[in-house]
Amino acid sequence: MSDVSIVRLSSFEARLNAQKISREGEDIAFEADEDARKELVETLELPGVSAVSAKLEIRRGPYRGWRVTGTILADLSQVCVVSLEPFDVKVETELAVNFVPENEFESIAAHAEDEEAEDIEPFENGDIPIGALIRDTISLSLDPYPRKPGVELPEGFGDEEKTPSPFAALQQLKDRG
Repeated sequence: MSDVSIVRLSSFEARLNAQKISREGEDIAFEADEDARKELVETLELPGVSAVSAKLEIRRGPYRGWRVTGTILADLSQVCVVSLEPFDVKVETELAVNFVPENEFESIAAHAEDEEAEDIEPFENGDIPIGALIRDTISLSLDPYPRKPGVELPEGFGDEEKTPSPFAALQQLKDRG
């Protein structure tokens, strides 16, 4: 087993050539540098990203591929949908994805169990897109309607009178008869 190697990302486009991974696999620690954090701010339209790191294990997986598992941590800011104020968020999420040869991907995905098929991705030109995997996992982990802790909707919000349904009059007639 190899020692954990620290790889500093300059972009979330970082890739690992699948053929250069040792037979035993690799343990990899990613730490996004300032340029990568700026890229994430722009891509995900966030007010700020102060840190992104990932500890990943890459091991032989099923279907003559590689299995990537690990933990991603991110300290970032989101905008509250109620107050429109930015607030800090900590993301900690696990990932587990199997990468398989491109030319076999469709066949493998078609024959895999439903739960398993969700976690199968093809190599991209023989590479494992580690940077994109980290970025996409963070994106999917974010609350699409973030609310700053302690912020409530204004008093009476959503209490406006609803327009009666056109079928309400019919319902009244049915109830009488």
